[in-house]
Amino acid sequence: MLQKLFLKILRGALSLALAQAGCPVLSLSAETMSLEDVFLQLTETPESSKPESAAAPAENPPAEAAAEEENEKEADSDESNL
Repeated sequence: MLQKLFLKILRGALSLALAQAGCPVLSLSAETMSLEDVFLQLTETPESSKPESAAAPAENPPAEAAAEEENEKEADSDESNL
């Protein structure tokens, strides 16, 4: 009971402070969530906000591809010297 009264007073004070600052509040409501819902909201990552490292790897950039080709050529020439 005391918690509900506190929240009601808090909502009123918040609404008044915002209105006095030139930001009137048209609607203010309490939302309740279960502990499981809070956990899921905090741990799930939407597809659009996944880090780039989670995406498919990009093709080798030209500099890396050239270095890789050079290493392969050196390895081939080492084998032919045997």
